[in-house]
Amino acid sequence: MSDSQAGVSAAAVPAKPLHVRVRNFKGTTMIAAASEARELSPSALVIWRSIDGSRTVGDIAGLLAAEYGIDQGTALADVAEFLAELGQAGFVSF
Repeated sequence: MSDSQAGVSAAAVPAKPLHVRVRNFKGTTMIAAASEARELSPSALVIWRSIDGSRTVGDIAGLLAAEYGIDQGTALADVAEFLAELGQAGFVSF
């Protein structure tokens, strides 16, 4: 990983650890690990569903950019920041 602003490089490959649980409740998607749970926004859900253990952060940013019609640089910054937060909380590993 690089020492980028968000701490996650575009070449990093996120993976979902087996201990993370996903629940859909009344149209809301939640992820939970240990004692923490988070509600995923629609854009966060696109990112979450794109994590397959082979796509890089840059690949996922490209999918987000295409889905929402935003530029690649903005998408990359947002995805890297979000995945860094998830990594620190134990929701993803790299």
